[in-house]
Amino acid sequence: MTFIWVTDGFGWKKMFTTMESVSSSIDYILNYRMLKDNINCILDRK
Repeated sequence: MTFIWVTDGFGWKKMFTTMESVSSSIDYILNYRMLKDNINCILDRK
């Protein structure tokens, strides 16, 4: 199972401490733009 956490731009600032503490267990932490630009690469890795 792959875990992808998608945030809006403000999520990076508001949730930074939380994201930092769980980042080792989450495969991808992305904002909407990063997801849009990279979804095909992420899906191809499965």
